Amino acid sequence: MNATVYGPVVQIGVANGPVTIHPTGPREAVPVVRPVPGTDQAAPEVFVGRTREIEHLLARLDPDGESGAATASVVAGMGGVGKTALARRVSATAVTRGWFAGGAVMVDLHGYHPDGGQVRTAAAFGPLLAALGVSRERVPATEPEQAAAYHHLLDALARQGRRVLLVLDNVSSGDQVRDFLPRSAAHRAVVTTRDTLTLPSVRALELDVPEPGEAGVMLERILHGHSPGDPRVGREPAEATRVIEACGRLPLALGIAAAMLADDHALTLAELADELDRSATREEVLRHGAPSIAPVFDLSWRRLQARDPSAARVLPLLVLNPGPGTSTEAAAALADEPVPVVRPRLRRLRQAHLLYQADGHWRMHDLIRSRVRGRTVPGNAEESDPQAALSRLLHHYGRTATAMAGRLTEQPDGPGGPGEAGGPGELGEAGEAGESADRGAAEDAYAAERTGAWEWFARERPSLLAAVPMAAVSGHHRLTVDLAETLFGVLDTAHDTLAQAAMAQYAVDAAAQLGDAEVHAGTLHRLGSLHTASGRHDRAATAHREALRVCRAAGDRKGEAAASHLLGSSLLDAGRLAKAVTAVRQAAHIYRVIGHREGEARALGTLARIHCRTKRYDTAVGVHRQAIGMHQDAGDTGGEGAELNNLGLTLWLAGRKEEAVVAYRRSADVSRTAGHHSAKAAALRNLAMHTGWLGRTEEALAAQQEALVTCRSLGDVAGESAALSALPVILSRAMEPRAAVAAQQRSVEACRAAGHRRDEGLALSQLGQVLAMTAGNLGGAIDAHRRAVDIWRDLADRDAEATELKVLAGRLAEAERNSAARRTGEEAVAALNDTGRHAEAVAVEEWLATLPATDHETERAVPPDAATRMPRVYTTPKGCTGGGLPFSATVGAVVAHFLDGPWWLVTILTVLAAFGWGTCLTSLVFLSAGVFMVCAAWGTWWSAAGLALLLFGAGSLVTGTTEAEPGGRESDRDRQRRP
Repeated sequence: MNATVYGPVVQIGVANGPVTIHPTGPREAVPVVRPVPGTDQAAPEVFVGRTREIEHLLARLDPDGESGAATASVVAGMGGVGKTALARRVSATAVTRGWFAGGAVMVDLHGYHPDGGQVRTAAAFGPLLAALGVSRERVPATEPEQAAAYHHLLDALARQGRRVLLVLDNVSSGDQVRDFLPRSAAHRAVVTTRDTLTLPSVRALELDVPEPGEAGVMLERILHGHSPGDPRVGREPAEATRVIEACGRLPLALGIAAAMLADDHALTLAELADELDRSATREEVLRHGAPSIAPVFDLSWRRLQARDPSAARVLPLLVLNPGPGTSTEAAAALADEPVPVVRPRLRRLRQAHLLYQADGHWRMHDLIRSRVRGRTVPGNAEESDPQAALSRLLHHYGRTATAMAGRLTEQPDGPGGPGEAGGPGELGEAGEAGESADRGAAEDAYAAERTGAWEWFARERPSLLAAVPMAAVSGHHRLTVDLAETLFGVLDTAHDTLAQAAMAQYAVDAAAQLGDAEVHAGTLHRLGSLHTASGRHDRAATAHREALRVCRAAGDRKGEAAASHLLGSSLLDAGRLAKAVTAVRQAAHIYRVIGHREGEARALGTLARIHCRTKRYDTAVGVHRQAIGMHQDAGDTGGEGAELNNLGLTLWLAGRKEEAVVAYRRSADVSRTAGHHSAKAAALRNLAMHTGWLGRTEEALAAQQEALVTCRSLGDVAGESAALSALPVILSRAMEPRAAVAAQQRSVEACRAAGHRRDEGLALSQLGQVLAMTAGNLGGAIDAHRRAVDIWRDLADRDAEATELKVLAGRLAEAERNSAARRTGEEAVAALNDTGRHAEAVAVEEWLATLPATDHETERAVPPDAATRMPRVYTTPKGCTGGGLPFSATVGAVVAHFLDGPWWLVTILTVLAAFGWGTCLTSLVFLSAGVFMVCAAWGTWWSAAGLALLLFGAGSLVTGTTEAEPGGRESDRDRQRRP
């Protein structure tokens, strides 16, 4: 049997004979986002007319234009009519006029790709963030976080008056682009499509083919670009009109026709028009919504075959490349020819308007791609064989990626060898100068090689990511595994965790075909770690469980222990604690049997975390200390430092605060000595938080500052945000409530600016605590907790949402907004039950039963912008006056008393001191002032005021609230910030 198969294949029997498979089924395109250059920087292109359309679109983009203008403008028209060229021209003009200080970017969504490989909406948020100036390390890992960070960034830029322009090209449906559209009226979007889109706040512009006169000018200018001064269009106007009409006045077809004229100076316009008329058929007229591209292309193809068959042979091979564009080197691999041989052929195809160049890659219009697919040129059958060409291309990507990755890991060579400046011995001044020059040259060469490697990976990223599934489908199993592992190591694929997981799954399937248990287990662990990073803990556990099965079947005891440990960690993350204990104990046992002390210590550390989650703190402390001893015996200072930090957290939760502080100090010292900077920063953050809580302000601020500097030097944005979050606790305990609130607000803003939605939610939750317990601002606290709830819902984190709803219900009850507290509490109960926290749900239900039936205070309406603005800081009597007033009032009261000042002055100063110091001390001072007034003014009406102070003080003692310790909420949510 001989067969050629296009698309996905399922083998249901035995095939006898050669079967050529072309994996051309729908594949997801990798988004490529480019900045829009100004007109002075844009590549030259022939653009004629469209004056009315340009003015129409510019009026919508103009910041001084009509108020209430739609944020999005849709340019609709048939394929090849010039929609993208119009969008490029208008956006470049707007950039040149300085209308979009926040940035202007363009992304091709491939909505009409003949393979069906559209860009998935969620996959483009990460690249969009990067293109709009967000550094690579600040782009969140998960797609929901990226989407939220994208809109937060646009909102922030709008508030700063920095407008953004988005050009969304080749959109096939409203669903593909709806989530990209800016929500702020300041920003603008231009969308190109071949269809009628249903989108909110848009205005559509239907783009038709150019007028006959404009089409004639376009044909002549394109021809003069190839052949300056060519007189044929001006000399034969009637025949030129025939060609223009045969091309349907379609700019794409006019470009191909002009290329044919430039290629054959003897070809008259009348002859070209006759050939085009003979090529057209009714079937082709109705195809693709572009009536004239089929006959024009077919004629161009026949002439190319006759005049330059070697160039014609390259064109169908380029369709095999999985990326949006093909480099010259990749084209050479497809054609199995050297680069110097292939480059002129590619230029010939560009001259024929069948290719165009962008960002160093050769690209083709999707209408041309659909016409090229499946065409062949008679000649060398092996050279034109698609399957062989695809194999050459994939191996080219594999070899080059490995070589470029090697450049990123190798060390610079000096005169004395790798990494050395020179050999031993005495050198004179001339020798030293020569050595310095050689070393400088070597370092420059090394830096240039690294830069070149990074630039290559950045350019080829779309093709490389798409090559992995193509290699898997075409049966290149070893190449699939190796290429995927290389890309995980060097490419910034964190912008799209789903794409990473899909690539890892291809590697898993390919590794299973190789029969190598170690490789297979490694790919499964990689898949599991990606699922863990994106919060899909059950899927992570499934991957690690399969790796455990593979290692057991192969008799790999060390691999079995590692898989069992990772499985236990995933089960812990998923909240399945009993099964997690079983898996981790099994890992520790295997490590003990094979004598792997470091592995056993790590497993015991995880076991201690599980005990901590179940509030068996004393048991957890013992296991932590056992693990620390094992790390010390093995000389593993990194593991020792990390485990000491975990021990500190457990001791703090157990109420053994001084021991916890000692453990944090030891952890920071060990990690500092060993050069483990991330572990040192983690210990310092906890040391700052908890010494601040204990009132040791000087030590806390020193630890917080060192942690902040360390995280910034490492580029650890999440760690930097965590270090900032310690400052409000330190300041609040130092009797600086205003500064504490301001510091926590800065922490929230830092997380939002970085696009870290999860950290922003944690910071908002802590802001609510600081506002309520330090500043007495329940309204602001409620607003902060509600915004945190919204974030957890956006991230689909039901567990965090349940905890936040529980806290919010308590805050509402404190504000005597009982109806809202009851509704929120019921939502918390549902969320707690959904996440398996049934005991907590029962406790909340019991608490709800104690709430009064009606509100004691009319619930105030929440302003419509409450979800986006920062809560105000109100100065209220409950501890928000700072340290100056209470201290001054206290001193004044003492001085007035000993100098026999009037009793009413002593009383007033005492009351002011009470308001300043706050909490329990307030009650005691009110009681003292009441007793003083009653004794000093008995028999006068002032004694009544004294009795009132006595009653107020007594009531404060009964109803006074206590502050929550840092880590108290963490015990409920240690999955959010686990050691």
